[in-house]
Amino acid sequence: MKSPFRPILGQLYPNRIVEVASLGLDRPGLIPLWFGESDLVTPKFIRDAAVKALDDGKTFYTWARGIPELREALAAFHQRTVGITIDPERVTVWPQDERGILDLESLFKDPEDNTLVYCCGPEALLSAVEQQCAHWPTGILHIERFAAKAPTVEEAAEALEQFEVVCQRSGVSFEITSDQSILEVLEEAGIPILGSCYEGVCGTCEAKVLDGIPVHRDSVLADAEKAAGEVMLPCVSRSRTERLVLDL
Repeated sequence: MKSPFRPILGQLYPNRIVEVASLGLDRPGLIPLWFGESDLVTPKFIRDAAVKALDDGKTFYTWARGIPELREALAAFHQRTVGITIDPERVTVWPQDERGILDLESLFKDPEDNTLVYCCGPEALLSAVEQQCAHWPTGILHIERFAAKAPTVEEAAEALEQFEVVCQRSGVSFEITSDQSILEVLEEAGIPILGSCYEGVCGTCEAKVLDGIPVHRDSVLADAEKAAGEVMLPCVSRSRTERLVLDL
């Protein structure tokens, strides 16, 4: 039987308020005001404040797309950092705790001309956006991760547990075992290469590949760059061939 709920609802995760509330349930002397409706009368100072707000005309419907000041600030930030002017009316703020999760299926249903998609956030969101944008043209979606993306089963299977890395300009080679990253070995040997995140999310350690086939496990290189195999991020990536030659 087909479920009456949209598949995207399965991506919802428990609210931490429930977790906190559970710690206080049945504790004597504790007034439960964190969720739902308690069986206690709303405190007088809160009732008085509500009445005063009504009398003063300070109660309005909230802005569905975000308060204007916030949208104006976001548009100004974009202009200041990117140099492109955006009408605040094109900016939408979507607080999940108020409006629920984004309907990505509808949002990315049809590719649109002159449109780029930039996304950062928790892995569940990034993976969902990648899935919904899979039919969009290559190069449209730009993802920024702050933690490493776990390799797929296929990526894990195609990487050799042990292989040789040759640093062409330095004239040295190293055996890389399953418990070592290429970058760690190169740094310990004093090979001139920079590292920063060590998780494949920043691109600092990018190295040119002269020979061999790398197994890419980073979240920086575009699919076309990974397919070309001309560069790699040695902090997380491995090798599909027994010998990998880098321009280092």
